[in-house]
Amino acid sequence: TKNKLNLGEQKYALFEIKTQKEEETVYLYCSDVESFENNSGIFFNKDHKSISVIACDTEKVTNMWHMFANCKSLEKLEFGKSFNTSNVKNMAGMFHNCCSLTKLDLKSFNTTNVTDMGGMFSTCNRLENLEFGDNFNTENVTAMNSMFSECSSLTELKFGGNFDTTKVTDMKDMFFGCSNLKELNFEENFNTENVTYMSSMFSKCSDLKKLNLKKFNTTKVTNMSNMFYKCSSLTELDLTNFDTSNVIYMNGMFYKCSKLTNLKFGGNFDTINVTDMNEMFRDCSSLKNLEFVKKFNITNVRQKICILDNCSLWYKIQDEILGEMIVEV
Repeated sequence: TKNKLNLGEQKYALFEIKTQKEEETVYLYCSDVESFENNSGIFFNKDHKSISVIACDTEKVTNMWHMFANCKSLEKLEFGKSFNTSNVKNMAGMFHNCCSLTKLDLKSFNTTNVTDMGGMFSTCNRLENLEFGDNFNTENVTAMNSMFSECSSLTELKFGGNFDTTKVTDMKDMFFGCSNLKELNFEENFNTENVTYMSSMFSKCSDLKKLNLKKFNTTKVTNMSNMFYKCSSLTELDLTNFDTSNVIYMNGMFYKCSKLTNLKFGGNFDTINVTDMNEMFRDCSSLKNLEFVKKFNITNVRQKICILDNCSLWYKIQDEILGEMIVEV
């Protein structure tokens, strides 16, 4: 079937999709590559089981936004040598909701110029194997929100030495619902110094047993709401390096961390600007020591409902430590 892709400004690109039914594979062929700059949504919501992009020169492509998004039946995806991503700037939602894919090999991807990876693999809930190569370079990426959200079959995630997050400002929901991840190991280049949003970053990582955040720089973060919500397998969490002086939202931050027994804060865990602590420690039923709450400055907190509800010993300290901070509902 001949297709004409409207790129705007009177630019068009011709591409041809051929199907081999016996293999149930769709092949993409491209021509007029001089003006073929936008690949966004080409396969969006298509019902193909196998796609092979082996004869399509994408050297001039700058946009791959939602390119394979909502390909819910897609089980196999192959990229040929001519699939060149060196000039791509937008990969947001590129594989979003490819919920039948079990493995994805991106070792050939060059992502040096990409700035947006938001939702790139979100809701790929059967994805078990995700491989990055040395050229999967994220040094220019600013958005990683929901990047691995709902990748509930991933048991491990190896970022590689070029997974540089120095310019990233948004990490909200980044690992949301990665319910089979056992641990996350962040490399030296996983730099969070410019991140402002970390809300729900590890939310519903229910099998996560180890989480080392000692190198996290949270100086610019304003939102930590639900950051560790339902991390129900974590037993300890060391946040002594966290600087929260700019954080406004901490609601639900540790909600339903039911096995958490050891929680450490440092001197820079400052709550002076926080306005919402609603359900911050709710259902942290294994926490035995809540003395750290004494140091909380709650001057600007407006939402205080159930901050410590269903926490071990909360009823013994509510008057001594929090006074009117606890509001029963």
